Amino acid sequence: MMRIVVMSDIHGNLAALQSFEKLQEKYDELYCLGDVVGYGPYPEECVQWTKEHASVVIQGNHERALFDPHERHVMNPLAAEQIRWTRRVLSPESLATIQMWPADAKKHGLWFCHGSPDDPDRYIFGPKEVALALYALEEAGIFIALFGHTHYPGLITEEGEYWYEIGKDKILEKGKRYLINPGSIGQPRDGDPRASCCILSHGRDGWKVRFLRFTYDIQSTVEGIMSKGLPVELAYRLGMGR
Repeated sequence: MMRIVVMSDIHGNLAALQSFEKLQEKYDELYCLGDVVGYGPYPEECVQWTKEHASVVIQGNHERALFDPHERHVMNPLAAEQIRWTRRVLSPESLATIQMWPADAKKHGLWFCHGSPDDPDRYIFGPKEVALALYALEEAGIFIALFGHTHYPGLITEEGEYWYEIGKDKILEKGKRYLINPGSIGQPRDGDPRASCCILSHGRDGWKVRFLRFTYDIQSTVEGIMSKGLPVELAYRLGMGR
């Protein structure tokens, strides 16, 4: 049995990563779907954490914005302001590490991306975006994509059905296509402030997925945001899961 942890959208939230470690989940590989930095107060520490623990880290739009002014221009003002701060505080080593992260990755018959298989900046929210993502999977001959960006966890079938339950295994039918979002480990936006990730397991019966939620020390992240002079709005949203 192979077990793969998939997490996304850490956003400089070191406390969430530390709480994940305390879960002591057993896994063979860990994949991060991007946006390790942005919003949160500990980008350097989070980059170094993924460097130590992750098999592959995908570049998210917040990573690209560190180097591309156009990416910053299309962000909301708070995000752009925080990215400019992040660029100033990251070490040259971490900036070089981020530049080496790929735009996506294909491994074990899975497609790991940030936004969508067809577009790294696309948010998969509605039927049109789902159809475009599934078409990209079909063209590539791949059946399962893992994506982040929206901060909303859940599984979408090729029929467009949505499924999400915490702590319950969902067996994926062979020959069918799936889009899976692990949710955000550092800035959930589904109304649940707990950190979110998922575990994919592969055995004789194929793949199955399980979503995890767990608490972390939100106050320590809030205090970090305030102490570094970052916008207070970035602190308030964490407790609301927004």
